[in-house]
Amino acid sequence: MKKLSIITLLALSLQANEAEVKDTESNTTKQEVVAQEESNETKSEVVAQEETNTTKQEVVVQEESNETKSDIVEPTEKKAEGIKYIKMLGGALKTALQKEMKADPTGVKALEFCTNKADEITKEVNKELPEGASVRRTALKVRAKDNIADPADEGVMEVFEKAANEKALTPKNIIAVDLNDSIRVYKPLLVMPVCTKCHGENVSDELKAKIKESYPEDQAMGFKEGDFRGVIVSEIKK
Repeated sequence: MKKLSIITLLALSLQANEAEVKDTESNTTKQEVVAQEESNETKSEVVAQEETNTTKQEVVVQEESNETKSDIVEPTEKKAEGIKYIKMLGGALKTALQKEMKADPTGVKALEFCTNKADEITKEVNKELPEGASVRRTALKVRAKDNIADPADEGVMEVFEKAANEKALTPKNIIAVDLNDSIRVYKPLLVMPVCTKCHGENVSDELKAKIKESYPEDQAMGFKEGDFRGVIVSEIKK
């Protein structure tokens, strides 16, 4: 039942109340006692009908609430498993990037790592996962074409981005999404100071040239610290 059903139920309830009032006003004959008893019976029926309508309305509202939630749910039995896979990929990439940034603070080696090794590490991590499970990165503004988001990803990330803009998002805000045939678990990634080397508003000319060479259609610059950058998402088939 949709909102129209709620409006219809409310209208019927109002009509019942109006009928009750008109009936009461017409009972001005000598049979006042009998009329009053009949009116009381009518009121009881109206109250019962109103209670029924209220129950129906509550069911409708709950159904509509469930439809509104539809996509974003919390299937907790799979969430912990998905987080485990996210940590596997996130930890492997973070360790390697920190090593490259320590060796070369300009960010050149880190960019070379992302260009040449990040996808390889992602594939290696996925080989370690059980059948039916996978993990990857994506964003609303991607650098590598292989990381382009699908509509489900975009819907979740738009929620994350809005929260980040309101300063209400942290990496702990992990959510699980039921896609009927699979469960996806999303961890938001925020821009850290080190990220601005390659993704910030003041990327060096040297890095810009290398980024353009490796990623001609790059969209992933111009970020500030604390901005929503993207997600690591694991998926588990049902």
